[in-house]
Amino acid sequence: MEGSCNNFHVTHIQNHIIKICHGAYITPAKLKKMDPSSSDLCWHGCGQVGILIHMLWHCPAVKVFWKEVVHSVSLIIQTKISPCPLVGLLGYRTAQVKPKKDWEIGSAFLAAKRLMLLNWRT
Repeated sequence: MEGSCNNFHVTHIQNHIIKICHGAYITPAKLKKMDPSSSDLCWHGCGQVGILIHMLWHCPAVKVFWKEVVHSVSLIIQTKISPCPLVGLLGYRTAQVKPKKDWEIGSAFLAAKRLMLLNWRT
């Protein structure tokens, strides 16, 4: 049973990564292409163009969120992690962490991504 639960967890993470890589989330820039009357500016109010990487990582409001997540995960696993979109968004393994901690890191970042995407347009 434990193996099938782990397989489900891995599949769930991969599903989020695929959606992010293929741009499945509608951004202000995409919305502007579909409807020229809409704004292409970030929904968080920073005034920059809302492309996917900006909305997921570079927006100042989102950066604060990711810094808190990385700090919390670092405290939990007792190893300092550097904020990086490859680790946070795409699930890349960081060399700073022992392989035994990968599952914990993956779970924490998956929860953070889900929380952010649940509040995508707020």
